[in-house]
Amino acid sequence: MSFPRAKIQRFNDTKSCAPPPGSYDPKLEAKVKGAVIEKSERFTEHKCLSQSSNSGESPGNLSLTSSSGKSVSFNCLPVFRTPQLPRKHVKQMNSVPQVKSKLKFEQKTGSTREVDAEMYDALLVDRNNKDATIKENEAHIDELYECIRKLEQDLQQIKSEREELQKKNEEEIGEILQKLEVQNKEMTALKLELKKSNFDLLRAKETCNDLEKQLGEKELSLLGCKQYKEDLVLEIKNLKEKEIEYRSNYEMNVKELNDHYKGLEKELAELRVIESLKEELKEEMDKVKENLAIISDSNSDLNCKLNQKQQLILWLQGELSSIGLELEECKSENEKMSDDFKQERESLISKYESEIEEKQKEVEDLRKIIADERERNLQEVQTLQENIMNGSVVRENLESNISEKKTVLSALNDKYTTLETLYEESCLQHKKAEDTLNSELSELRIAFEEKNE
Repeated sequence: MSFPRAKIQRFNDTKSCAPPPGSYDPKLEAKVKGAVIEKSERFTEHKCLSQSSNSGESPGNLSLTSSSGKSVSFNCLPVFRTPQLPRKHVKQMNSVPQVKSKLKFEQKTGSTREVDAEMYDALLVDRNNKDATIKENEAHIDELYECIRKLEQDLQQIKSEREELQKKNEEEIGEILQKLEVQNKEMTALKLELKKSNFDLLRAKETCNDLEKQLGEKELSLLGCKQYKEDLVLEIKNLKEKEIEYRSNYEMNVKELNDHYKGLEKELAELRVIESLKEELKEEMDKVKENLAIISDSNSDLNCKLNQKQQLILWLQGELSSIGLELEECKSENEKMSDDFKQERESLISKYESEIEEKQKEVEDLRKIIADERERNLQEVQTLQENIMNGSVVRENLESNISEKKTVLSALNDKYTTLETLYEESCLQHKKAEDTLNSELSELRIAFEEKNE
């Protein structure tokens, strides 16, 4: 096999990432000379003054800017001008106060008259712009009033819905209590029936115990009779043995028999008494047999009664099992009712929480809007204060407008605080209603479990 020869490369032979000099052709654009200051739409040049007498630039020839976006634009090229400090005007204090009118501008001469006319035009433009901003703020205040009315209507709807839910919950609780009362009555009736059946069973057990005692006494008497009979049989055997002895010794003891004839007669009398006793025993045995037959009949009757009682017990046990099944069904129904109630309560709680979150979002939006308006108003007030340092007439009008705006803002803040208090009160009432419902449900569950136990 043959491998290709590797390329020989030195350890310090590295390639650069830069392209070769002929492959990159930069397109050089026209460079901007000087620093570029970005201007917003608010500050636009509305005038471009150019005096024929002065060829160079001077601070008096600078263009005046205003805060309005609707300024007059002349046909002049945009030229960057380096910012310069304004010329300091020496204010001459007159002993007599001048009348605030347009005649003031006519009395002046030279360049100061032109500068004052420009300042007057700028102030007029500022006044128009500020009137427009005041109108916009009034429209926005009207919109805020409409939003507040909508919020009040929503609060009234929430209150009505909450009252309806409270009524529904009270009705459902009353129905549940009625059902529990009916079930309690049924349980009491069933308990009475069980007590009666238990009392009957106790009576049957007592009768059975009495009969068993009587049977035991009869058996004891029969055992005594049997023992007496066995004693008599033993005595008869002994007498037979004696007779055999007497017969064996009869021939040998004839004389003795004659002597003892009287004794034998006595013994015969005793035997006759024994026979009479045997007959009496036989009669007693017959009577005992009759009594045994009667007892067996009574035992059969008792067995029949016991079978009947056992059947009654089985029937009662079947009824008890059916009643237990009914109780389990009732429990399952109650559990279903409680589950449904829980689901409804959870759905209502979720609805309330979603509505509350929406209201909170709306309140936060209102807060943001009011804060933005406050910042805007503060900025406008600052700009107005800065721009109205030289104009006393316009200042008075603007101060009146600012005071009106402040009063409107204070009224809006008061309404906002009242709405916040109403919202907090509604949240507290909602929490209290939820707590009462939960406590009532827990009490109902505890009462139902105690009754079932």
